[in-house]
Amino acid sequence: MATALVAAVLMVTLTSGVSQAVGLLPPANPPANLPIGSAVTQACSSVPVTPACVSAALPEINRDRAAEGVGPMALPFNYVSLTLNEQIFVVTNLERVDRGLAPATGLSAVLDGYAQQGALNDTDPPLLDSHATEQAGNWASTANPLLADELFLYADGPGGGNLSCTTADPSGCWGHRDNILLAVPQLIMGAGDTTSDPDGGSLAQLFAAGDTTNTTYFTWGSEAFSLSLGLSSSSLALAAPAGGTTVAVVTATASGESMAVVPTLTGGPGGTGGAGGASPTFTVTPASCGTIAAGASCPIAVRFSPGATGAAAATLTVTGPNGPQTVALVGRTNPAAPPAILASGQPSAVQVSWFGPDDGGAPITAYQVLRSTTAGFSAAVIATTAGSATSFTDTSVSLGTTYYYMVRALNAVGTSVLSTQVPAVALPPPPRPGYWMLGSSGQVYAFGAAANDGSPSLPAGAKAVDVVSTPDGNGYWVVDTRGEVWAYGDAAYLGGGPALNAGESVTSLSATPTGRGYWLFTNLGRAVAYGDAPFLGDMTGIRLNGPVLGSVAAPDGKGYYMVGSDGGIFSFGDAVFQGSMGGQHLNKPVVGLAPNPAGPGYWLVASDGGIFAFGPPFLGSMGATRLNKPVIGMANYGTGYLMVASDGGIFAFSNLAFAGSLGDSPPAAPIVAVSPVL
Repeated sequence: MATALVAAVLMVTLTSGVSQAVGLLPPANPPANLPIGSAVTQACSSVPVTPACVSAALPEINRDRAAEGVGPMALPFNYVSLTLNEQIFVVTNLERVDRGLAPATGLSAVLDGYAQQGALNDTDPPLLDSHATEQAGNWASTANPLLADELFLYADGPGGGNLSCTTADPSGCWGHRDNILLAVPQLIMGAGDTTSDPDGGSLAQLFAAGDTTNTTYFTWGSEAFSLSLGLSSSSLALAAPAGGTTVAVVTATASGESMAVVPTLTGGPGGTGGAGGASPTFTVTPASCGTIAAGASCPIAVRFSPGATGAAAATLTVTGPNGPQTVALVGRTNPAAPPAILASGQPSAVQVSWFGPDDGGAPITAYQVLRSTTAGFSAAVIATTAGSATSFTDTSVSLGTTYYYMVRALNAVGTSVLSTQVPAVALPPPPRPGYWMLGSSGQVYAFGAAANDGSPSLPAGAKAVDVVSTPDGNGYWVVDTRGEVWAYGDAAYLGGGPALNAGESVTSLSATPTGRGYWLFTNLGRAVAYGDAPFLGDMTGIRLNGPVLGSVAAPDGKGYYMVGSDGGIFSFGDAVFQGSMGGQHLNKPVVGLAPNPAGPGYWLVASDGGIFAFGPPFLGSMGATRLNKPVIGMANYGTGYLMVASDGGIFAFSNLAFAGSLGDSPPAAPIVAVSPVL
């Protein structure tokens, strides 16, 4: 329901020699009504005044006072226990005194009687017959003193609930406010309040200046002991990075009377503060506000200067004439660095994990993961994770490269320093059970995880000799005796067809770990490099006891082996020679070599399936088994090796599963090579 107000203002002609007022005083008026929030109208719709009403109304009253430069109102600590008439008197005097006006000295029982008539009749109270030089009265259709204060002081203009303020006759606008802010001496007051009004309540005020006849029963002097110092906040949060400084202000206002105000500081890391603030983390100034006039304020500066990361806490105590009030101080900094991080190689990735650090008192919002390829050098941010994360998987890695990782934490205040730096190397992707076989006609056969992406059509007289997987297993190269190369899937063509000498033919191809280079090897022991494959030497010009049947790169791509039919081994680059069968009696010629994938060394295979291990353990052979067709080569397969016969029979000695063969249906052209899916 709408709140109706009626104002009566009589004989406002005297002036008072009070000190200069704060805020707007008659005849000045606010430029417009200030809205009353629904929370206030709901919490203060009835009486008695409850703590919930105070909690809703006081912030809005203080917002409205601030709009005209008046400090916050601080209700006396016994306010809710006062009678309604006393509450009307107290809040009215706080509006007067905090603007520099003299308080009404007290409530008069005689004036209460007149005011009560107005409250009961829903109208302005009748005026005294005599005993006063000036009189004025207010009425509002609410029984709640705090809601009435909002209506009288801050919503009394055009468009509000003031029934005496109309477009046709604006003379009554802000009349209730003018009555409350009468600048006259010897002012006493009467108040009336009822809840029997049909609208839910009714309240009236009567002001009389110069009345020396009627005595008062409740005085401003008797209530002064319970007046409270007004503080702009009961808690304060400050944020600064370690080594930085921030300052916030708590405003102390003397509401209702002049007050001596002294701020002190206790607590905080590094010691206990005293007057003026002596904590290394928190300090306050000034050490004393002195005595501040009613309605005046003292800004108290709180400085937060953290020397290290970590939350801080202290208590600001502001003491006035009627006891101390406290402000809880909380300091927040940037986070500390993650105390420990781990980096571990995963297949084709590195997983970085960390423990959450001290958050500095503010929740961690994110982590940044930084990476470098050089120890001790500055790193670049490669990922930003959520603040709840404790790990990140880096998949943008190259196999064989050592990376150095650091992590830092972020919160609303700032960024931590970097964690310690830890190295890691991505592991090769797990091998997949599958392989390709190559027939001398150029036909490619795929098994298991190997995809058949095509086969070359060879010209008459050419013979295919080798098939080799790309490093990721998603493609392959095929090479023939002339050195012509065909690329399938994600294999890149990097060149081929080298000039060959008389009696020279290409026998094998080997790729670098990047897939961006390969070597062609010939039966005379010559190596021809393409792409990023480095030339590391060969057997050119050296007389061989048997032709070079196969050549294979070392796992790191920085060396290669050549194997002759007599079992001789020739190593180049960082390929380490571990022994050979050269010069020893062989039941059958050596036809292939497979490097040890777990370290130095290699296996050799003879055409009867016999295995010779140099470095790695012997895992089994076909040497004692009668074969339908001779073994023509071998290749790494998982942790071991597999060998292939010319009829497409497969013999696997590995942790990976057998993926199939052509043994039951031999191809028309003999099988000449096998390559696993890497």
